[in-house]
Amino acid sequence: MRKQYLILAAACLTIGITACGNSSTQSTTAQTSAETEASQDASEGTERTDETETEGSLAAEETEEAAEKTVTGRVDGIDGTVLSISGQNDIAYQIDIADAEAGGSLEVGQGDQIQIVFTDSDEEVKTALSYDILTSAQLEGDQDPILSGVVADASMNTIAVEAESGNTYHFSTAIAQMVTGDGGIVIGENVDVTYLGELPAGEEEGLALRVITEEASGDAEATYKTLTGSLVSLDEETLVLETDDGRQFTFAAAGVADPEDYAEGAAITVTYHGSLTNENAELEEIEEVQQEEI
Repeated sequence: MRKQYLILAAACLTIGITACGNSSTQSTTAQTSAETEASQDASEGTERTDETETEGSLAAEETEEAAEKTVTGRVDGIDGTVLSISGQNDIAYQIDIADAEAGGSLEVGQGDQIQIVFTDSDEEVKTALSYDILTSAQLEGDQDPILSGVVADASMNTIAVEAESGNTYHFSTAIAQMVTGDGGIVIGENVDVTYLGELPAGEEEGLALRVITEEASGDAEATYKTLTGSLVSLDEETLVLETDDGRQFTFAAAGVADPEDYAEGAAITVTYHGSLTNENAELEEIEEVQQEEI
Protein backbone atom coordinates (compact mmCIF):
# COMPACT_ATOMS: atom_id res chain seq x y z
CA MET A 1 0.00 0.00 0.00
CA ARG A 2 2.81 2.35 0.94
CA LYS A 3 4.48 1.54 -2.35
CA GLN A 4 1.37 2.61 -4.28
CA TYR A 5 1.34 5.98 -2.50
CA LEU A 6 4.93 6.59 -3.47
CA ILE A 7 4.25 5.77 -7.12
CA LEU A 8 1.24 8.13 -7.14
CA ALA A 9 3.24 10.98 -5.59
CA ALA A 10 6.01 10.57 -8.13
CA ALA A 11 3.50 10.70 -10.97
CA CYS A 12 1.97 13.92 -9.63
CA LEU A 13 5.39 15.53 -9.30
CA THR A 14 6.20 14.65 -12.90
CA ILE A 15 2.95 16.15 -14.15
CA GLY A 16 3.54 19.38 -12.17
CA ILE A 17 7.04 19.84 -13.52
CA THR A 18 5.81 19.32 -17.09
CA ALA A 19 2.99 21.84 -16.63
CA CYS A 20 5.33 24.43 -15.23
CA GLY A 21 7.72 23.89 -18.11
CA ASN A 22 4.97 24.39 -20.68
CA SER A 23 3.71 27.55 -18.92
CA SER A 24 7.19 29.08 -18.84
CA THR A 25 7.72 28.36 -22.54
CA GLN A 26 4.37 29.89 -23.49
CA SER A 27 5.10 33.01 -21.38
CA THR A 28 8.53 33.51 -23.00
CA THR A 29 7.08 33.06 -26.49
CA ALA A 30 4.31 35.61 -25.83
CA GLN A 31 6.80 38.14 -24.45
CA THR A 32 9.08 37.74 -27.47
CA SER A 33 6.14 38.16 -29.85
CA ALA A 34 4.97 41.35 -28.07
CA GLU A 35 8.48 42.84 -28.15
CA THR A 36 8.75 42.11 -31.89
CA GLU A 37 5.40 43.77 -32.61
CA ALA A 38 6.34 46.84 -30.53
CA SER A 39 9.63 47.16 -32.41
CA GLN A 40 7.83 46.95 -35.76
CA ASP A 41 5.29 49.59 -34.64
CA ALA A 42 8.07 51.93 -33.51
CA SER A 43 9.92 51.46 -36.79
CA GLU A 44 6.78 52.19 -38.81
CA GLY A 45 6.06 55.24 -36.64
CA THR A 46 9.57 56.59 -37.25
CA GLU A 47 9.17 56.10 -41.00
CA ARG A 48 5.82 57.93 -40.97
CA THR A 49 7.37 60.78 -38.96
CA ASP A 50 10.28 61.05 -41.41
CA GLU A 51 7.86 61.10 -44.35
CA THR A 52 5.75 63.79 -42.68
CA GLU A 53 8.80 65.94 -41.93
CA THR A 54 10.04 65.54 -45.51
CA GLU A 55 6.67 66.48 -46.96
CA GLY A 56 6.48 69.48 -44.61
CA SER A 57 9.96 70.62 -45.63
CA LEU A 58 9.11 70.38 -49.33
CA ALA A 59 5.86 72.28 -48.78
CA ALA A 60 7.75 75.01 -46.93
CA GLU A 61 10.26 75.30 -49.78
CA GLU A 62 7.48 75.54 -52.34
CA THR A 63 5.72 78.22 -50.26
CA GLU A 64 8.95 80.17 -49.93
CA GLU A 65 9.56 80.03 -53.68
CA ALA A 66 5.97 81.06 -54.45
CA ALA A 67 6.30 84.05 -52.09
CA GLU A 68 8.96 85.69 -54.26
CA LYS A 69 7.82 87.97 -57.07
CA THR A 70 9.62 90.16 -59.61
CA VAL A 71 8.39 93.50 -60.95
CA THR A 72 9.91 95.80 -63.54
CA GLY A 73 8.73 99.38 -63.63
CA ARG A 74 9.35 103.07 -63.09
CA VAL A 75 10.12 104.76 -59.77
CA ASP A 76 7.34 107.33 -59.38
CA GLY A 77 8.21 108.42 -55.87
CA ILE A 78 10.57 107.82 -52.96
CA ASP A 79 9.60 108.09 -49.29
CA GLY A 80 12.66 107.20 -47.21
CA THR A 81 13.43 103.64 -48.31
CA VAL A 82 9.94 102.96 -49.70
CA LEU A 83 9.58 103.18 -53.47
CA SER A 84 6.37 103.84 -55.39
CA ILE A 85 6.64 101.70 -58.52
CA SER A 86 4.49 101.72 -61.65
CA GLY A 87 4.75 98.16 -62.89
CA GLN A 88 3.45 96.19 -65.83
CA ASN A 89 -0.23 96.58 -66.70
CA ASP A 90 -0.34 99.83 -64.70
CA ILE A 91 -0.13 97.96 -61.38
CA ALA A 92 1.21 100.14 -58.54
CA TYR A 93 3.52 98.82 -55.83
CA GLN A 94 4.90 100.17 -52.56
CA ILE A 95 8.19 98.37 -51.88
CA ASP A 96 10.70 98.88 -49.07
CA ILE A 97 14.31 98.41 -50.22
CA ALA A 98 15.92 99.04 -46.81
CA ASP A 99 17.34 95.51 -46.48
CA ALA A 100 17.50 94.61 -50.16
CA GLU A 101 20.63 93.55 -52.01
CA ALA A 102 21.55 96.24 -54.56
CA GLY A 103 22.71 95.20 -58.01
CA GLY A 104 25.15 98.11 -58.27
CA SER A 105 26.47 101.24 -56.57
CA LEU A 106 23.95 103.67 -58.06
CA GLU A 107 21.46 105.26 -55.68
CA VAL A 108 17.83 104.77 -56.66
CA GLY A 109 16.32 107.96 -58.07
CA GLN A 110 12.95 109.14 -59.21
CA GLY A 111 12.31 108.28 -62.83
CA ASP A 112 14.61 105.24 -62.77
CA GLN A 113 13.58 102.04 -64.52
CA ILE A 114 14.08 99.32 -61.94
CA GLN A 115 13.66 95.58 -61.49
CA ILE A 116 12.86 94.39 -57.96
CA VAL A 117 12.54 90.93 -56.45
CA PHE A 118 10.30 91.15 -53.39
CA THR A 119 8.32 89.04 -50.95
CA ASP A 120 4.71 88.89 -52.08
CA SER A 121 2.44 89.30 -49.06
CA ASP A 122 -0.83 90.85 -47.97
CA GLU A 123 1.04 93.84 -46.54
CA GLU A 124 0.52 97.18 -48.29
CA VAL A 125 4.29 97.81 -48.33
CA LYS A 126 6.19 94.83 -49.70
CA THR A 127 9.73 93.90 -48.65
CA ALA A 128 12.38 93.88 -51.36
CA LEU A 129 14.96 91.10 -51.48
CA SER A 130 17.10 92.55 -54.28
CA TYR A 131 16.93 95.16 -57.03
CA ASP A 132 18.70 96.32 -60.19
CA ILE A 133 18.52 99.79 -61.76
CA LEU A 134 17.96 99.21 -65.46
CA THR A 135 17.97 102.87 -66.53
CA SER A 136 19.16 105.68 -64.28
CA ALA A 137 17.41 109.01 -64.75
CA GLN A 138 20.40 110.58 -63.02
CA LEU A 139 22.81 109.24 -65.63
CA GLU A 140 20.47 109.89 -68.52
CA GLY A 141 20.30 113.52 -67.39
CA ASP A 142 18.00 114.64 -70.20
CA GLN A 143 14.65 113.93 -68.60
CA ASP A 144 12.74 115.84 -65.97
CA PRO A 145 10.71 113.56 -63.70
CA ILE A 146 7.23 112.54 -64.85
CA LEU A 147 4.21 111.57 -62.77
CA SER A 148 1.56 109.42 -64.44
CA GLY A 149 -1.90 109.25 -62.95
CA VAL A 150 -5.50 110.38 -63.12
CA VAL A 151 -6.74 113.97 -62.90
CA ALA A 152 -8.33 114.28 -59.45
CA ASP A 153 -8.99 118.03 -59.62
CA ALA A 154 -8.07 121.03 -61.76
CA SER A 155 -8.48 124.81 -61.86
CA MET A 156 -7.09 127.67 -63.93
CA ASN A 157 -3.47 127.25 -62.77
CA THR A 158 -3.45 124.07 -60.69
CA ILE A 159 -3.91 120.36 -61.16
CA ALA A 160 -4.18 117.48 -58.68
CA VAL A 161 -3.11 114.06 -59.89
CA GLU A 162 -3.84 110.76 -58.19
CA ALA A 163 -0.91 108.46 -58.85
CA GLU A 164 -1.18 104.70 -59.29
CA SER A 165 0.07 104.36 -55.71
CA GLY A 166 -3.12 106.05 -54.50
CA ASN A 167 -1.32 109.22 -53.38
CA THR A 168 -2.52 112.58 -54.72
CA TYR A 169 -0.05 115.29 -55.75
CA HIS A 170 -0.71 118.97 -56.42
CA PHE A 171 1.02 121.09 -59.07
CA SER A 172 0.98 124.65 -60.28
CA THR A 173 0.45 124.78 -64.05
CA ALA A 174 1.13 128.52 -64.33
CA ILE A 175 4.14 128.06 -66.63
CA ALA A 176 3.43 124.54 -67.92
CA GLN A 177 3.27 123.50 -71.55
CA MET A 178 -0.33 122.31 -71.79
CA VAL A 179 -0.94 119.54 -74.32
CA THR A 180 -4.58 118.71 -73.77
CA GLY A 181 -6.29 118.56 -77.16
CA ASP A 182 -9.75 120.03 -77.68
CA GLY A 183 -11.16 118.56 -74.48
CA GLY A 184 -8.85 120.41 -72.11
CA ILE A 185 -8.30 118.97 -68.63
CA VAL A 186 -11.00 116.46 -67.70
CA ILE A 187 -11.32 115.02 -64.20
CA GLY A 188 -10.83 111.27 -64.29
CA GLU A 189 -8.67 111.35 -67.45
CA ASN A 190 -5.21 109.82 -67.55
CA VAL A 191 -2.44 112.41 -67.59
CA ASP A 192 1.35 112.72 -67.53
CA VAL A 193 2.81 115.65 -65.59
CA THR A 194 6.45 116.55 -66.11
CA TYR A 195 7.60 118.55 -63.10
CA LEU A 196 10.61 120.41 -61.73
CA GLY A 197 12.66 118.86 -58.93
CA GLU A 198 11.06 116.53 -56.40
CA LEU A 199 7.49 115.34 -55.93
CA PRO A 200 5.58 117.71 -53.64
CA ALA A 201 4.68 116.46 -50.17
CA GLY A 202 1.18 116.61 -48.74
CA GLU A 203 -0.71 119.71 -49.82
CA GLU A 204 2.42 121.45 -51.14
CA GLU A 205 2.42 122.39 -54.82
CA GLY A 206 5.05 121.21 -57.21
CA LEU A 207 5.85 123.07 -60.42
CA ALA A 208 4.52 121.43 -63.57
CA LEU A 209 6.59 121.93 -66.72
CA ARG A 210 4.40 119.90 -69.08
CA VAL A 211 0.90 118.44 -68.82
CA ILE A 212 -0.10 115.89 -71.45
CA THR A 213 -3.53 114.28 -71.36
CA GLU A 214 -4.23 110.83 -72.75
CA GLU A 215 -6.41 112.34 -75.48
CA ALA A 216 -3.55 114.51 -76.73
CA SER A 217 -0.68 112.06 -76.19
CA GLY A 218 -0.49 111.37 -79.93
CA ASP A 219 -0.31 115.04 -80.93
CA ALA A 220 2.88 116.38 -82.49
CA GLU A 221 3.27 118.89 -79.66
CA ALA A 222 3.65 116.03 -77.20
CA THR A 223 6.96 115.10 -78.87
CA TYR A 224 8.85 118.29 -78.02
CA LYS A 225 9.33 120.53 -74.98
CA THR A 226 8.65 124.25 -74.81
CA LEU A 227 8.82 127.02 -72.21
CA THR A 228 7.44 130.54 -72.52
CA GLY A 229 8.59 133.71 -70.78
CA SER A 230 10.58 136.91 -71.16
CA LEU A 231 14.12 137.07 -72.54
CA VAL A 232 16.55 138.12 -69.83
CA SER A 233 19.73 137.73 -71.83
CA LEU A 234 21.13 136.04 -74.92
CA ASP A 235 24.72 135.71 -76.02
CA GLU A 236 26.63 133.30 -78.21
CA GLU A 237 26.70 130.64 -75.48
CA THR A 238 23.59 130.91 -73.32
CA LEU A 239 20.02 132.15 -73.15
CA VAL A 240 18.31 133.10 -69.90
CA LEU A 241 14.51 133.14 -69.78
CA GLU A 242 12.28 134.37 -66.96
CA THR A 243 8.83 132.82 -66.58
CA ASP A 244 5.77 134.62 -65.25
CA ASP A 245 6.33 133.30 -61.73
CA GLY A 246 9.74 134.97 -61.57
CA ARG A 247 11.88 131.88 -62.05
CA GLN A 248 14.84 132.05 -64.39
CA PHE A 249 16.02 129.17 -66.56
CA THR A 250 19.29 128.97 -68.47
CA PHE A 251 19.73 127.15 -71.78
CA ALA A 252 22.87 126.32 -73.72
CA ALA A 253 22.43 128.26 -76.96
CA ALA A 254 25.67 127.98 -78.92
CA GLY A 255 25.03 128.51 -82.63
CA VAL A 256 21.23 128.53 -82.30
CA ALA A 257 20.35 132.22 -82.56
CA ASP A 258 21.92 135.59 -83.27
CA PRO A 259 21.80 137.72 -80.11
CA GLU A 260 21.19 140.82 -82.19
CA ASP A 261 17.88 139.46 -83.45
CA TYR A 262 16.23 139.49 -80.01
CA ALA A 263 15.75 142.33 -77.56
CA GLU A 264 15.90 141.92 -73.82
CA GLY A 265 12.41 141.63 -72.36
CA ALA A 266 10.96 140.16 -75.55
CA ALA A 267 8.20 137.59 -75.07
CA ILE A 268 9.50 134.30 -76.42
CA THR A 269 8.82 130.58 -76.49
CA VAL A 270 11.85 128.32 -76.57
CA THR A 271 11.94 124.72 -77.74
CA TYR A 272 14.59 122.69 -75.94
CA HIS A 273 15.86 119.27 -74.98
CA GLY A 274 17.51 118.17 -71.79
CA SER A 275 16.46 118.70 -68.20
CA LEU A 276 15.55 121.92 -66.41
CA THR A 277 15.86 120.08 -63.10
CA ASN A 278 19.43 119.04 -63.87
CA GLU A 279 20.19 122.43 -65.47
CA ASN A 280 21.47 120.92 -68.69
CA ALA A 281 18.76 122.11 -71.07
CA GLU A 282 19.89 122.97 -74.60
CA LEU A 283 18.11 125.43 -76.86
CA GLU A 284 16.72 124.18 -80.15
CA GLU A 285 14.64 127.10 -81.36
CA ILE A 286 13.36 130.55 -80.34
CA GLU A 287 10.02 131.99 -81.37
CA GLU A 288 8.78 135.46 -80.50
CA VAL A 289 5.18 135.57 -79.36
CA GLN A 290 2.59 138.26 -78.81
CA GLN A 291 2.20 139.30 -75.19
CA GLU A 292 -1.39 138.06 -75.00
CA GLU A 293 -0.26 134.59 -76.02
CA ILE A 294 1.87 134.15 -72.90
